[in-house]
Amino acid sequence: MANTIRTSLKRLFLLLTVICSPLFIFAQISEDFTDGDFMHNPEWFGDINQFMINENGRLQLKAIEAGTSVLYSSNICSENCEWQFYIRLSFSPSANNNARIYLASDNANLRGDLNGYFLQFGESGSNDAIELFRQNRQELTSICRGVEGAISKSFEMKVKVQHKVDGSWEIYTDQLQEKGFIPEASGFDNEIMTSDFFGINCTYTSSNSEKFYFDDIFIVSLNDPVPIDSIAPQILDFNCSTNTELELTFSEHISEESGLDALNFLVNNEVGNPETIELSENNTKTTLHFEHPFENGKMHILTVKNISDTSYNQMEDTTLNFLYFEAAPLDVVINEIMDDPAPSVELPEFEYIELFNTTAFEIDLNGWAFQINDKTQKFENCILPGHGYLILCNHSAKDVLSDFGPVYSFSSFLLPNAGSNLSLINHKGSLICSFNYQKTDFKNDEKENGGWSIEQKDYSSTCLGVDNWTYSSNTLGGSPGSQNSISENYKPEPGIVSFEVINDTTLQLIFANTMDGESIENPRHFKIIESGKNPVRSIIEDPNHKLIQLIFSERFSKNNFYTLKISSLLQNCLGLNLENDHFFTFGIPDEIETNDIVINEILYQPLNNGEEYIEIYNRSEKILNIADLGICLIEEKAFPQPSDTACKRVLDHSRLMNPSTYFILTRSPEKVLEQYNTPNPENFIAVAEMPRLVDDGGTIGIINQKGVYIDRATYDEEMHSPMLNYTEGVSLEKLHFNLPGLVKSNWHSASFAVGFGTPAYQNSQFLTFENAETPIIVSPHVFTPDNDGRDDLLKIEYQLEKAGYTANVIIFSAEGIKVKQLVNNELLGTQGAFFWNGSDENSEKMPRGIYIVFVELFDLNGNIKHYKQTAVLGERF
Repeated sequence: MANTIRTSLKRLFLLLTVICSPLFIFAQISEDFTDGDFMHNPEWFGDINQFMINENGRLQLKAIEAGTSVLYSSNICSENCEWQFYIRLSFSPSANNNARIYLASDNANLRGDLNGYFLQFGESGSNDAIELFRQNRQELTSICRGVEGAISKSFEMKVKVQHKVDGSWEIYTDQLQEKGFIPEASGFDNEIMTSDFFGINCTYTSSNSEKFYFDDIFIVSLNDPVPIDSIAPQILDFNCSTNTELELTFSEHISEESGLDALNFLVNNEVGNPETIELSENNTKTTLHFEHPFENGKMHILTVKNISDTSYNQMEDTTLNFLYFEAAPLDVVINEIMDDPAPSVELPEFEYIELFNTTAFEIDLNGWAFQINDKTQKFENCILPGHGYLILCNHSAKDVLSDFGPVYSFSSFLLPNAGSNLSLINHKGSLICSFNYQKTDFKNDEKENGGWSIEQKDYSSTCLGVDNWTYSSNTLGGSPGSQNSISENYKPEPGIVSFEVINDTTLQLIFANTMDGESIENPRHFKIIESGKNPVRSIIEDPNHKLIQLIFSERFSKNNFYTLKISSLLQNCLGLNLENDHFFTFGIPDEIETNDIVINEILYQPLNNGEEYIEIYNRSEKILNIADLGICLIEEKAFPQPSDTACKRVLDHSRLMNPSTYFILTRSPEKVLEQYNTPNPENFIAVAEMPRLVDDGGTIGIINQKGVYIDRATYDEEMHSPMLNYTEGVSLEKLHFNLPGLVKSNWHSASFAVGFGTPAYQNSQFLTFENAETPIIVSPHVFTPDNDGRDDLLKIEYQLEKAGYTANVIIFSAEGIKVKQLVNNELLGTQGAFFWNGSDENSEKMPRGIYIVFVELFDLNGNIKHYKQTAVLGERF
C-alpha cells in the first residue's frame, strides 16, 4: 500500500502553534493530553510512571511487566451526566487482558472496594462485548451489554455514555468510519447517585503491557445550559491516501460552503487546488481529489484557510507538511540468499533470504507477497525501515536468525539448492523485484558445496541479474541483516559478446550485460550501412534483455558483404551507453568446399593445466559458417572414413567466418587465454565434445555438412624444432596455409618470441612465396634455426612451367657429405616449397657452416633437370 506520513492534529498543532481548546465550556473533565503531562488541567494520580503521552499525543500504557495499572482524576458528575472518550486496544481482549473505564467511583483505589459504575472492555471467551456494571464494594451487577463479539479482536473507537435523572443509561459507539455515534446498549439503574473520581484500570500480560491507548476524555453535566459554540474547528487527522487524494478530519461539523470551496485548499509544487471535494455526511471529514499527482517521495505543503463551522467560527489558516511515497520496482530488492546452509561455516544451519529497502522511506509490506517458484506467502503487519534489512526464513529459524537483524518468518519456506525463481509482489499485484538463478551460475569450488550465501555486489545494479551476484566473503559464510561482504560500486559498461547471422533476413546480437528494453527495441539504433535500412523489428529473445534479433524486410544476398552499425545511444539497464558505435561486417554464408578452410596450427601437448587447441583459417574469398564444420580424429589405416574415426560437430549455432580470418577450436577458451596472448580473443570457440589429441601424434581432419573432408593435417613430436628441449606447450604452425597439411616438413614449432603459440592470428613461422625468374629459389641465404621466429627455416621454393615433375632434394655439407634426404620422389605441382630446419636424418642439429642444396627434377618423358645452390646455417650471438 502507499506509505504516507499520517499525522494527528496534536502533533501538527504542536509544530504549527494551532491552539486546541476544550470541547465544552462547562466540562467536569476535558483532557486531550496535548499538554504532554498528567499534572495540569486536569491533574491525574495513580500509577503515573506506568503511563506516557506518546508521539501521537495519546495516553499509552507503558508498563514493564504483567500487572494492573490505574490512573484517576477527580470527578463529581454521576447523575444526569455525559462521558466521552477514545479507546484502542491493539490485541484481542480477554480475562487477563482488558480495560475498565470507571465513569463514577467513591474510592480513588480502583483496585479495591468501591461504589460506582464502570464499562468493561474484555472478558473470557470469544463473545467480548462492551458491558456496563454497577459495583457495590466487590459485588458486580450488569446494567446493560452491547453487541456480542463486537470487541473480540483488537479495536479502536470513540464511546459516549449518558446517565439521566430517571436512571436510564445510553451507550453509543463511533467506529471512526464517518457514521458518527450509533446506539450500542441501554439499561436502567439509579442506585448510586454520587461520585468522587473518574479512572482507568488496565489488566494485562507482559506481551500487551504497551498496547492500551486512550484520548479525548470529556465529562459534562447534562444539567448545565447548552454552551454557546465559540470554538473554531480544528484539524484532528490528516492523511495522504493516494498520489492524488488527501483526507482531512475536523473536530466538529464544518459549513458546506467552506468545506466544498476548492480555493480554501492549496498544495504547492504546482499541484494546485483540488479538482473535486467530497464532504462526509456529518460534515466532519473532507476528501480532496487533485488532477495533478503528488511527486513520489517529495515533501509537499497543504495550505488550508477560511474553514468555518456552522456557528461561523473560522479556523486559523493552517499549513500541513505531507509526503506521498509508494514503493516502485527495485525500491525493495532481494539482496542475499542462503539456500544451502549445510555444512555450516559459522552461521546457523537455516535457509534465509535478505531483503533490503534501497530508499530512505519506511515501507509497509502489509498485503505484499513473496514467491519462491510456485509457492506464495503473504506479509502481515510488517514494516521495512528506510535503508533497512529484513531476513525472511521459516518459523523454526526465527529466534536464531533474530540475533542478526529483523526477521519475518513464514510457515513454509523452502529454497531448492539448485536455484529458484524468486519474486516480491506488492499489495496491488505489481512486481517490485525478482531474481531467477541457478547455482551453476556461480563458480567456486571451495564454496559451492554449502555453507555460503550468495550476495549482491551492488544493490543499485539489481537489474543486471546473476552478473551482479557472487558468493559471500564474510568469514561467517554470509552477512544476514547487514551490509553485504562483497558490496562494491559495480557499474559495468555495456558491450557486445557475439554477432550472428540467423538467416537472410535475421541478425542476432548477444550483449555482455542486461540492456534497457526500450533502447534495444528501438530499430533506429541499428542500420545497414550499404542500404541505409533499419530493421523493421527488434525482438528481445530472453528475459535478461541480453539477446535480441533484428528482422529486416529485404533479404541479404550471398557473396555480398554488409555492415551493421550499432549506435552508441544503446544503453544497458543502468543507463550506461555503449562507448562507441559498433560495426559488424557480415554476409550470407556459402557452402564449404575442399580447402576453403584449412587446419593452420595445432597444440596437442598443453603445458600443465592448459588445454589443447586447433586453429583453422578461411583461405577462400567466401563467407562461411563454422556451424557447418565437424572435427575428426582420423584412424589413418582405414581412411577416408573408418568406422572408429571420432567426428564431432563444432557448433550448434551459426558463427560466421569471414575470408582471411583465424578461429581457435578448444574445449576451454579460458585456459588457452591464460597461457597465450592473442589480439582476437573473440575468435575462440568452445567445443565441448572436441576429440582428444594423442600425445604420440596422429591425424586430424575437418569435414563439411556433407561429411566430405575439406582438410587434413598430421602431427607428431619429430615435426618440432630440434632446438627444443621440451615440446609441452609448444604449438605446431603450418608454414603457409596453401601448403598441404599432411606433409610434415610444412610444419614447424611456434617461436618462443611469441610464447610458443599464435592462437587466432598469423603464425610466427609464416613464410611468403615470391615470383622469380629461376625455377628454384633458396632463401634466406643465411638461416638460424634457433626457434626465435626469425629465419628459423631454409625455404626451397619451386615455380615450374608445368605440373608432373618428380623431385628429389638432398642436403650436402661443404665437403660433399650427404646430410639429409629432404624429399624423395615426390610428385610436384606448378608451385610449392620444401623446408629444412637444419637437422640431419637423426633429427640432430647440424653445426654452423655452408651447405649445398641439390634439387633433381624429372618427368615421365625422361627429361631431367639438376639445380645446385648454397646456404649458410648460422647462429645468433
